[in-house]
Amino acid sequence: MTRILNVEDDSEISNLVKLALADTFGYDVVLAETLQEAKQAYDSRKEDFDLTILDRQLPDGLGYDFIRHVRGKGDQMNIMMYSGYANAENEELAYSLGANDFLHKPFDLPDLIEKVQKLLPQD
Repeated sequence: MTRILNVEDDSEISNLVKLALADTFGYDVVLAETLQEAKQAYDSRKEDFDLTILDRQLPDGLGYDFIRHVRGKGDQMNIMMYSGYANAENEELAYSLGANDFLHKPFDLPDLIEKVQKLLPQD
């Protein structure tokens, strides 16, 4: 089963994403609201995640730190970052740290789904 880690502190957004991905496509979506929760979820199940969807701004830090954490372990899991503070500098930094895609908030759900499907491993 495809597993996705969704790191977002806005419960409305995280629940919408989970509903779209879990209920529509049957993906197992694990939610984390903070950088610390994301790292704990990743460290306890790192082999199981196929993709992380990650907000840039979290209550206890920046999503960039999660990218560094994952890439520092040599993991090439796909990571998509999104942000309401999207600008060229933030996007370039995300890519330079190893993000595979970037989405500007607010986003349309079909755009998110399309990007998710492109980033997931194909069977």
